[in-house]
Amino acid sequence: MSQTDNSEIRAALTASASQAARQVLLGKLDRLPTRAAQLVRAEIALQDGMPEDAIAAVIEGFGESPEAPGPAKILAEAFLECNDPASAHRALAKHCDSQGFQMLRAQLSVVAALGDQDATVALAVRACEAFEDRPAMVEHALLCLARVDALDAIWQLFNTSGFKAVKLALRQSLIESCLRCGSGAVLARFLAWWEGDSVASLLGALSSFDADRRHSVLAEAAHNLPVGRALFFLGHACDRAGLEDIGQDILNRCRSHQAPQVWPKQAQSLTPQRESLLAQSYEKVLRWLDVAERDRAEWLTRLDYGMRLSADVDFLYASDPAFRADFDSRRRAPDLGPLKALADAGQRGILATAHTGLVMQITTFFQEAGLTDVTMIGGHPCHRKIYPGGQMLHPMPPGGHRGYAGPLARKALAENGIVALAVDLDVTPMMRLRHHGVEVSLPTTVPRLALQCDAPLIWGCSHLRGEEIHYDCTPLPTKHATETDERFYERVLLRCLDLMRDACLRDPANAGSAAKMLARGAD
Repeated sequence: MSQTDNSEIRAALTASASQAARQVLLGKLDRLPTRAAQLVRAEIALQDGMPEDAIAAVIEGFGESPEAPGPAKILAEAFLECNDPASAHRALAKHCDSQGFQMLRAQLSVVAALGDQDATVALAVRACEAFEDRPAMVEHALLCLARVDALDAIWQLFNTSGFKAVKLALRQSLIESCLRCGSGAVLARFLAWWEGDSVASLLGALSSFDADRRHSVLAEAAHNLPVGRALFFLGHACDRAGLEDIGQDILNRCRSHQAPQVWPKQAQSLTPQRESLLAQSYEKVLRWLDVAERDRAEWLTRLDYGMRLSADVDFLYASDPAFRADFDSRRRAPDLGPLKALADAGQRGILATAHTGLVMQITTFFQEAGLTDVTMIGGHPCHRKIYPGGQMLHPMPPGGHRGYAGPLARKALAENGIVALAVDLDVTPMMRLRHHGVEVSLPTTVPRLALQCDAPLIWGCSHLRGEEIHYDCTPLPTKHATETDERFYERVLLRCLDLMRDACLRDPANAGSAAKMLARGAD
């Protein structure tokens, strides 16, 4: 049997969801050479949660310390599933010097399971140097370092690797490591980096630690955080976790803090890491807007102000009464005509918007216009309490867009409701676009949902004009009878970018809202 046939059978076994189909394919293993068949059986046994069978299959075909990396990796993984890291270590004995991606991952898992902090740190550094452009390796290295509580190495790697896409499971592991080590100072660094995105991870991690440990670490973390969004979200997380004493102390500290007025000054400062990311985004925005060299300084000042304001508006709005009053006084009557027409007629519709802090203010606009039955998907739980009309918000669980947003939106649309979704939801599939010389990747979720549910699309986003806050609604393209779905998705997304660019050209501060969308893709 050829190597191609072998690979096809293994792929079919792995992908098949039908038990009957699996049995038919398993019968074809008799056509494979003995060792190849044993390897496939081991892979399937491991996939099916039977590590003992996987161990037996590999040992029968390749021995207890396989020469080939594939069987050695499967054997090590199976031993780890059986909580036998010593045997897993022996399985990899002949591959200690391997520089392969999969083998380095397996070695990291084994040394971390053995609890060898020094070996884990050394191997993590080696793996990340070899595969610094592979986020999966950096994430795995951080997870392994968290298992051995190597806090200094975690922070150094996290801070220097350029690794940004921190998944929920990794955030929770890193937080748990801080709790185990009793280090609120390091926890504060992570919370400052993730801000609101750490709330769900923090709540999940807190449940497995005793009250005294949680109290001391969180108190230290709060002490190390300046007043701002990260501290604000930490207070809400503690409050929801039943740690009302810490939570209320934090929230009272936020509320008593007189935040500086941000009109037209800059809002709260951002972390150094965010500053670096923003600098890259700003350059892309300036190219996108065709800003002349002589105007760069003025545009950057206004753009930076808009970005900081959109990042901090929820914290400032909740914690500073003077800011809230000033902010509300600058809101102008919104143009919600197209959206209100749908609502008055009892028709379904989708409001496509942008993923920024200022967007949360649409609850206020909607409430004042009598649009109180809109399903708005996104934001954090505390936003429901901060903004007038916040009860319309359905906070998005981190990493839960695919499993949460779609069903919730379809349910609302099936009842002829109106749904508000960010057009840059962090989900797949993505579409690569080129708009005014800048390449960007955006998900097709919103236009795809419009086709599936036969719902009209409307663009709506709050934006700044000088010191005034406006909100406009604009109908988006409908699908032509002769065009493909992909062409429709492209027209919708390009039109969204057109409208956002127009808002930026009216006032550079709106470019802060566009920076996140433009950060996707590469030139």
